[in-house]
Amino acid sequence: MGGKYTTYRAIAQEALIKAMPHLSPIMPYEEQYALYGSGGCNEELKILSQRFEVPLDLIRYLQGIYGSRFGDVLNITRGKDQFKEKICSCSPAIAAQVIYAQQVEMAQTPQDVMERRLGLSYLDCPTGDCRRSIERILRSHP
Repeated sequence: MGGKYTTYRAIAQEALIKAMPHLSPIMPYEEQYALYGSGGCNEELKILSQRFEVPLDLIRYLQGIYGSRFGDVLNITRGKDQFKEKICSCSPAIAAQVIYAQQVEMAQTPQDVMERRLGLSYLDCPTGDCRRSIERILRSHP
């Protein structure tokens, strides 16, 4: 589905150092320019887990997908416990991610959400509930 930003960033940094060694960075590049979406310490995660009333594992899962933008997904769940529910038993993905994919990432179809936004097409889902849940959520939140 494409390369990761961190991989391309490392490749670009290596190429720049080889092409222009006299411009070798004084401090590590990552400290100068934080990668968008990175960050968040464990204490912050525990506090957010309590604030949003979701398991810490869910916070870590969302952070792994969205980086520091995971809070944007959690904000969708405020006052709407149904958006905290898993969409299927085969994945920790929650309904708020479907809404986020549609409203923020401009996903257009259930397939777009499954494959390009949540990567659920790579899982072996024995029930097929993922697709049905995504279709139901998209229909009820146009």
